[in-house]
Amino acid sequence: MNDPSERVLTWNYLLTETYRIYWERFWGVFRIALLPAVIGYILTHGRRLAIRAAIHLHWLKPFPSNASDWAILTVLALAESCFFWILSTFFFAALASDILNTSGDQPGPLADAYSTARKRLEAVIAIGLLTWAAFFLGRGIIGLPITVAFSRSSWFMNYWALTLVLGIPLLMLAGILARFGLAIPELMQDPAVSVRQALRNSFKKTEDWELFFMTFLAKSAAIGLLLYWLYGLAIGFLWQYGWLNDQASVWIDRTVYISLAAVLEPPLFIAFAILCRDWKPAPEEPYAPPPIG
Repeated sequence: MNDPSERVLTWNYLLTETYRIYWERFWGVFRIALLPAVIGYILTHGRRLAIRAAIHLHWLKPFPSNASDWAILTVLALAESCFFWILSTFFFAALASDILNTSGDQPGPLADAYSTARKRLEAVIAIGLLTWAAFFLGRGIIGLPITVAFSRSSWFMNYWALTLVLGIPLLMLAGILARFGLAIPELMQDPAVSVRQALRNSFKKTEDWELFFMTFLAKSAAIGLLLYWLYGLAIGFLWQYGWLNDQASVWIDRTVYISLAAVLEPPLFIAFAILCRDWKPAPEEPYAPPPIG
C-alpha cells in the first residue's frame, strides 16, 4: 500500500486513506475549511436580516401571497444556493491543492492552498456553475412530480417519510454528478488542463464509483444529523440546569454551526483528491488470436 504502483483502488482502501489523511492532518484541513464556513454563516445570517428588513419596509410580505413575492424569494434562494456551491467548490480546490501538492502528513502553508486555487479561479467557478445548474435542474425535475404525486397523501405531512421519498432520488442524482468530482483535483494538478477535458477525464475515471459516492454522502448526512441531535440534547441539558443564557446560547450556536460545517465537508473532497491521485487505467487484456479451425 505504500508503493503507488501497488495501490488497488477499492472502497476499503479509499475510505482508509481518506480518514488517515483527515485525522493526521486534521488541524490543517480544519483551518482551510474554516474560512468558507465562516463566510457561509455570515451570508446565511445576512440573508435572514435582509429578509426581515424587507418585510419591515413592506417590500416583502411575511407569507408570500402572489407570484411576485414567490419570484423574489425564488431568485434569492437560487442566488444563495449558487454562491454556497461556488464557495464550496473553491474550498474543494484549496483542499485538493493542499492534499496533492504537499508531501508527508503535514499540510503546507494555508496561503499556498488558496493561492493555487486562485490561479485557476475562472475554471473552478465554471465547474461550480455547471455542476450547480445540473444538480438544481435535476432536483426540480425529480422533486416536482414527487411533490405533486404525494401532496394529497398523509406521507406528505410526515417529515421522515417525505425526506425518504425525496432523499433517495436526490442521493442517486448526487452520486451521478459526483462523477465530475475529480475535475477540481485535476485542475489543481495540471495547470494546462481545460475545464472540458477535466470534466471528461473525471467522468472516465469514476466509472462504477457512483454507489461509493452515494454511500459516502448518506454516511456524512447521518453523522451530521447525529451530531446536531447530540448538540440539541447538550443545549437542552444546559438550559434545564440554568447554566446557559440567551447571549451565550447565540454564540454557542454560531460556533457549533461553523465548526460542524468545517468538520463534515472535507472527507468527501479528500476522497476525490485521493481517487484522482491514485487512479490508473485498468491493464489491457493481452491479445489472444482466435483458434484456427
